[in-house]
Amino acid sequence: MRSMAPLKTIEDKRSSRRWITLLTSLRGQLWLLWLFILLLSAFMTVIIVGLYQSGSTAQIDAARRITRSTCESIRSLYADNSVQGGSRTVPSRAILTVLVGHALSDAAGVEGGVWEREHGFVAYAFPTHKSFSGRSTG
Repeated sequence: MRSMAPLKTIEDKRSSRRWITLLTSLRGQLWLLWLFILLLSAFMTVIIVGLYQSGSTAQIDAARRITRSTCESIRSLYADNSVQGGSRTVPSRAILTVLVGHALSDAAGVEGGVWEREHGFVAYAFPTHKSFSGRSTG
């Protein structure tokens, strides 16, 4: 018994010719254009949603989280260094500047300091800025 691949019937040949005719006709080309536009629209939708999710709202939320954690770090370092021998003293401006610089060293692009109502800025730091020298402003 010989195994032979089945021969294409006349209907199979006509069917393949229909596809070729459809793809070369105006109607077929319009359907392909419509399909291409549909796929392109879906692709652009995915891109726009991705850009929206990583847009300004997400950046603002990330900045708020960084600022909140940095403020907590400054507050805790200030509290730890303002108690000497059981009494509360105010650390010097130089020490406060070093503490603020240490707290901000991991927060790229964030500047900050310690503010007092009577004296204004007591300490200031922007350690991730290339021109910051660590000097106190007051």
